Order: sequence, then structure tokens, then C-alpha cells
Amino acid sequence: MNYVLVWLVTWLLVYNGCNILTSLRPHRYLLAFSWENTIPLVPPMLLAYVSLYPMVALAIIRSQGERRKALCHQMTLGTLIAGVIFLLFPAQLSFARLPVAGIWSMGYEILHAVDLPHNLFPSLHVTYATLCSISLLGNLKSTAAKSLVYLWLGIIVLSVVLTHQHHVVDILGGWMVAFPVNRFLLRTQMRNAHQNGN
Repeated sequence: MNYVLVWLVTWLLVYNGCNILTSLRPHRYLLAFSWENTIPLVPPMLLAYVSLYPMVALAIIRSQGERRKALCHQMTLGTLIAGVIFLLFPAQLSFARLPVAGIWSMGYEILHAVDLPHNLFPSLHVTYATLCSISLLGNLKSTAAKSLVYLWLGIIVLSVVLTHQHHVVDILGGWMVAFPVNRFLLRTQMRNAHQNGN
């Protein structure tokens, strides 16, 4: 569980620290296409957005030993890489954060209060969802179960835009962090296992 704590502390410090620092900077980049302002806010997609957290918990619980260690290392490294990019390219959300009416209002009020609109590119939501999905897929044999994981990942990725938390380029950035990190640490893990075996 030490690896889980290291990732969690890293995430809390890097994510919140970068958000606060960027909020104090006078210049921020608008990394979005103009047509994205026509994308509607879909309030119920908040459920899909926050479903990342049970996905992370499930991936950690389902993985054991070296798999859990690898997943936590991947998320920690992904967080550190994203933190550097957050500071190099401080971003500003182009969507206006307007009040949401109805049963979803409190959820969005909490989300907007705790998550400043600056840690955008890359989307850590997408990075974590992708890494956790890869980990979950590695533990599954059923085609139906794997299809559900792919569907879950797809819904989370869509939710980051449909909740107006991210832009399209942020999704691409999240994948640009997730896949190389997964591949690099997987190779490192396999090389270490081979050396230990000898």
C-alpha cells in the first residue's frame, strides 16, 4: 500500500499546487478550438466524470503485487509529467462556468469549488482512466467484461468535455502521457524481472 500512498500524496501536492500557482499567473494559454464553445453542457455526465474514482479504486484493488506496484508507479510518473506541463503551459478553460439548475447543481458547485479551471493540458482524468483501464484489462479474460471496461473508459473520456472540465486537445494530451508512461514502465518492469531471474 506504500505505492498507493506515494501516488496519492504526489497527486494531491502536484495537482493542487499547480492549480494554485497557475491561478496567480497573469498569462494563461487558451488551448481550445473555437467550435468547442458550441458543445453543450450535459449535467448528468457528472456521474461519468466522477466514476473515475471508483475505477481507480477498482484497478488498485484488482491488481496485486507487481501489477499494483506498476500501476501506482505509472500514475505517479504520469502525475509528475503532467505537473511539469501544467507549469510550462498554464491554461485557461474557455467554457464559462455557469450555475447548473436542478438536481445536479450541488454537484457542480462542489466540483467548481475544489477544482480550479487551470490543470487542463494534459487531462489527468484521461491519463488515469487510461492507465487504470489497461490495468483492469490485464486482469480480465471475459470479452464481455473487457468490453465494459472499454465502454467505461469511453464514457469517462467523453465526460471531461461534456461536463465542460476540459477541451479536446486535453484528451489527446492525456493519452500522450498515458501510453508512453505505460510502455516505458512496462519495459522497465520486464527488464528488471529478467535480470532478477538471472
